[in-house]
Amino acid sequence: MSTEFKPKLFVRTTCPFCIKLENFFEEAGQIDNIEIVECDADLDHYRTFLGEKLGSQATFPTMEIAPGQFMKDSGDLIEYYSRIYHQ
Repeated sequence: MSTEFKPKLFVRTTCPFCIKLENFFEEAGQIDNIEIVECDADLDHYRTFLGEKLGSQATFPTMEIAPGQFMKDSGDLIEYYSRIYHQ
């Protein structure tokens, strides 16, 4: 069993910024390397959980980019992962 960390992408299914970020990962060929967590069914739980992790109001998409390290904003996430994928 692998203990390698897999980044988690917290999304709402109708959020255009979430869809934009998912499309970015798909086009980069990296969609299988992330875990997508759809938050719609238990939205209040995820808003509380992510708000605590971020130290601010939760927004979508939010991503756990490393164990215990969270980042929000689709534009910031695309910029962050573009640097990683193009090294």
